Amino acid sequence: VFVATYAKLPPLGAMVVVGFQFPGGVRGESQAQVSWVQEHLGDDTPAGFGARLLNPSADLAAVIAQFVRHREPLVRE
Repeated sequence: VFVATYAKLPPLGAMVVVGFQFPGGVRGESQAQVSWVQEHLGDDTPAGFGARLLNPSADLAAVIAQFVRHREPLVRE
């Protein structure tokens, strides 16, 4: 999961908690590990980091799966 942020980027390997809010007010959170970082590169490429979710709940995994089925992927080259 890419997390865009204006805050200082966490170091690679850092453990973080990622919160989610989906349409309809559905919320969830999961522990995650920072797997890559991206500095601000312009208006189309914000600063942020890639977070690998660690053992998300079955409910959260199902909501994420449903959400991504109905959203076009964002591809950066």
